[in-house]
Amino acid sequence: GNCWIAAAPGAGGRAVKTWPEQHYIALLNSLDDVFTGVILLGTAGDKDITAAIGRQLHTPVVDLAGKTSLLQAAAVLKRAEFFVGSDSGLGHVAAGSGTPTLSFFSVDRPERVRPWGNRAIWLLGDNNDARNIPVESVQEKIRECIGMWEIGNGK
Repeated sequence: GNCWIAAAPGAGGRAVKTWPEQHYIALLNSLDDVFTGVILLGTAGDKDITAAIGRQLHTPVVDLAGKTSLLQAAAVLKRAEFFVGSDSGLGHVAAGSGTPTLSFFSVDRPERVRPWGNRAIWLLGDNNDARNIPVESVQEKIRECIGMWEIGNGK
């Protein structure tokens, strides 16, 4: 069956909050044994980042950056099997719809502003910089959740 992971790599143009696009490429390609496709979400301002990521992925990609209203993005996130992205509104929307969510934190304290939900997790970058979160840590955390929440088994 189809098992899609949604990613929102933009962070309103704030470098300190933005996980590098090469990291997203490495991460998403390393999970192609679990997820059959990738949905990229964001604002029109994120189109360059999502296009650059989409071009280098091994699985089918649907790039919706700048193409959805918040309500449409919420509907897409509800159907995705997992969400990964910056500390942003879309992380809250994903978690609110019950989709397993991993958010990258930097300047804000996750315990205060993190997405709520029993399947919402986060990683905090060293020195309050999301760019310092290693790909390996994210892979480990997501695979841990896949096992724990039985994602990708046609659920």
